[in-house]
Amino acid sequence: MHTDRLLPGADLWGTSDDPLECVALRPGVRFERRESAVTLTFDRPWQALSSAVLGGGRGPVRSVLNLHVPASYAGTNPEADLRRATRLLRLREPVVGLMTAVRLDETQRVEATVAGRRVWSIVTVGVGNATRAGTATRAWASTGTRPGPGTINAIILSEARLRDAAAMELAMIVTEAKAAAMVESGLRTAVGDRVSGTSTDAVAIVWPSTASPHVRHAGAATELGDIVAAMMSAAIRSSVAMRTVQASGADRDTDG
Repeated sequence: MHTDRLLPGADLWGTSDDPLECVALRPGVRFERRESAVTLTFDRPWQALSSAVLGGGRGPVRSVLNLHVPASYAGTNPEADLRRATRLLRLREPVVGLMTAVRLDETQRVEATVAGRRVWSIVTVGVGNATRAGTATRAWASTGTRPGPGTINAIILSEARLRDAAAMELAMIVTEAKAAAMVESGLRTAVGDRVSGTSTDAVAIVWPSTASPHVRHAGAATELGDIVAAMMSAAIRSSVAMRTVQASGADRDTDG
């Protein structure tokens, strides 16, 4: 399989689409990274709460897909493109599917342990489309611009079984931590507002269907919520710092 078969006109930065990284996170849960996609696959159905393009909402999941698309991607039906990629990658359904233009070797995967149960964050950060919630549409109207490529995708995988309220709290925590880190980054919109994220950010919270006991709450006052927030903040800061260094290098090359 090759990347250009997943999406027509894909922005190839390699030719082979063989797995570059394969990790068994725990029995029955596998993480794989290709040039074209990051996937999580489950031997048995897990549960997910997400804002994903494909399979968003609350329900069972057998695979999670973060599909790489070129910066020039302007698909009119991203859900159909994700379904096509799902078939080509032979992923088990139901699938929760997201998209990113970030190079997938920049995927940040972090593991922590809370009360004897592990939690993983799998995050890709693109800030080319950075915006401020509540001002984005007015900013685009005033500048005559439309959002370009750039999105922040966060997948949180909990080994502990979550009640729906706890899953919702983790989605809130991820969003709060992302917004705080983006504001602190100093990045600004075209009209000078401090940014809080991008206009296409997505989050997926995933947990086992059968485990005991339930986690009732996972807000900011809990150890699980606190650790997930720290994971998200660190991912944002690391990515913004890396892009600042890259931009500085490009400026020096231009000056030279």
